[in-house]
This record gives sequence, structure tokens and C-alpha cells, in this order.
Amino acid sequence: MKKMLVWVMFVVLAGVLCAQSVVDVAAKTKKENEGKKPAKVYTNQDMSSSKGHVSSSTLPKAKEPDAAGGEAAPTEEDINKEWEEKLANKRQEIEDLQRKVEIGNLDTQKARNEYFSNPVGTYSNTELKERWDTTYKNWQDTQEKLAKAKQEYQDLETQARKAGVPAKTRRKSAEAAPKD
Repeated sequence: MKKMLVWVMFVVLAGVLCAQSVVDVAAKTKKENEGKKPAKVYTNQDMSSSKGHVSSSTLPKAKEPDAAGGEAAPTEEDINKEWEEKLANKRQEIEDLQRKVEIGNLDTQKARNEYFSNPVGTYSNTELKERWDTTYKNWQDTQEKLAKAKQEYQDLETQARKAGVPAKTRRKSAEAAPKD
């Protein structure tokens, strides 16, 4: 029983001491903030009465045509469609190059097989070897073009992100993007 009484007194005393320190901290904070100006809180009413256009988007909003007959600025939707089209075109180029690489690989294998299947002779050493070398070089060139196109696609995605194109638009392109 004595142990329990000691624990209860300990808890009560600790609670009192903590309460006093919280009160002290609150009083100190109140003193520090007395001399400062309160922060301005902007409401929707403040924003509607402001002069000029306020926008939180990084993309330009559509503007009315000028009285002089000038064209309106592109809308966010137009800009997104433009980026989506750019990404789709680059994606299609990559798919075409991937097909060419596959075909080039098959042509190179076929030329190599023809070269090794013929007995050694002038025909084998001249025409078949030249065909094999040519198809191999074309296949390597196409692989380099494919690697360059993939890098350009990644750069284009980065540019779109930096231009403020929404992730949804970029994701549409990425979903249909060719897999490595």
C-alpha cells in the first residue's frame, strides 16, 4: 500500500510540474508575439476583389483575342495535346526502329549462315562476305539510331515535365511507350 501511495504522489507531482512548465512556455510565447503584426490571411473574397488575373497554374490560360484581330494564346488543353503528339511521334519512331533492328538481326544471321554454309571459294569470300558485312553494319547503325531515339524520348519527357505538362498526359505516352 505504501508503494502505491508513493507512485500516486510521484505521478501527481510530475503532472503539476509539467503543467507549470507548459503554462510558462505559453506565457513566454504570448509575450514574444505581442509586438509582432499578425500574418495576413487571404480569403476567396480577397482574391476576387484583386485586380489582374491570379493563376496557380504554370501553363498560360486562354486569353481573349486582341481587339486588333490577334490570335488567342494556346490553352492548357492545346499545349497538352501538342506534348502528347510529340511524345507519341517519338514513341512511334522508337517502335519502327525496334522492328528494323529485329529485321536487321535476322538478315545478319541469314547472311552469316549463308557464308558459313558455302564451301570456301571466291564466291563465298567475295559476295557472301560483303553481304554479311553490309547487313551487320546496317544492323549496328539501326541499333545506334534506336539508342539515340530512346534518349531523345527520355529528354522529351523531361522537357514536358519541366514545362508543366500534367503527369496524366505524360503517363498516357508512357503507358504505350515501347518496353526495352
